[in-house]
Amino acid sequence: MPNIWKVGGYLKHLPNDPWGNAYQYLNPGVHSEIDVLSYGADTKQGGEGNDADIGSWE
Repeated sequence: MPNIWKVGGYLKHLPNDPWGNAYQYLNPGVHSEIDVLSYGADTKQGGEGNDADIGSWE
């Protein structure tokens, strides 16, 4: 492993989305090397308003 990485990582734990759900990580991503997304308040793909998906590419 390269010496440029911080020993122990950068986060003590992975944060949840604003609704308390785990973020979804796609590697390889569809929009970039790694995509991070939340399925919104309803935790289902798609939706509108608070239920809309939010992606790191938007």
